[in-house]
Amino acid sequence: MTTNLAEHSAKFGLHISQETTKVIKTNHRSDSQPIYIGQAELECVGHFRYLVSVISKDGDVEIEVNTRLAKAATVFKRLDTHGSPFLLG
Repeated sequence: MTTNLAEHSAKFGLHISQETTKVIKTNHRSDSQPIYIGQAELECVGHFRYLVSVISKDGDVEIEVNTRLAKAATVFKRLDTHGSPFLLG
């Protein structure tokens, strides 16, 4: 099916990147078949970043929350270092 997708996409000038395309499988079966584009097997990952969110195979949001908290802490630390008048206290 992915080979057909790649072939039909090429007709419209679209290219599916084998290097950046990843697969997340939500089932826990160990006998599931690998997914290929052409002759290249796509990498199966447990989570990946899509736009500004982290998507995980089990739907857990812990990585997403921790990432956002770390980014917010970095910004607040930078504001505090520069003596920002926007911080209270």
